[in-house]
Amino acid sequence: MRFDQRAYGARIKQLRNSRGLTQEQLAEQIGITRTYLLKIENGAQVGPVEIAIELAAYFDVSLDFLLLGKGHLAKDRKQDLKKVISFLAELESEL
Repeated sequence: MRFDQRAYGARIKQLRNSRGLTQEQLAEQIGITRTYLLKIENGAQVGPVEIAIELAAYFDVSLDFLLLGKGHLAKDRKQDLKKVISFLAELESEL
C-alpha cells in the first residue's frame, strides 16, 4: 500500500467535518495554524509524524486508517469490539 497525501488530507477533512469543526477549531486543538491545516487537507503538505499522531489521538482513529486509509473506520471498531467481548466472555467463563 502506498501513501497518498491527498487521500490523507481528505480523510482529515472528512473527520473534521464529521465532528462539525472548522479548520480554525481543529488547528487550535492540535497546536498548528489554520493555514498549515489547510495545506495538509489539500494534500499540498504532509507535516511531521507528530501531527499525524495528534490527529489520530484527537479523532480516536488508528494511524493506519489516518495515513493509509487501511480498513473502514466503523468496520474496524466493530471488529475490535467483537474481540473484546469474546475475550471478556472467556475471562468470565474461567471465573
